[in-house]
Amino acid sequence: MDNFLEPTYITNIWYFAKNLAQALNVSLDFLAGDTSVLVKDKEVLQRIKDISNLSEDKKKYIFDFIDMCLRDDKTQQAYK
Repeated sequence: MDNFLEPTYITNIWYFAKNLAQALNVSLDFLAGDTSVLVKDKEVLQRIKDISNLSEDKKKYIFDFIDMCLRDDKTQQAYK
């Protein structure tokens, strides 16, 4: 396997991995197991990336709202 590190081989592996991730509708990080939180939904992942670019005040507002929704849902689940 002398050609393992040749650019063409590496490029082919990258395209294969990228296409596999797209076919499975997961991120490359998920496919490689390089993430501690497994987010399969690409829309959720994109939103998380977008939120990370916001100002600290806007992030706090969004996280407070998310926390409120999660708390309310947990409360509703507890009373079912």
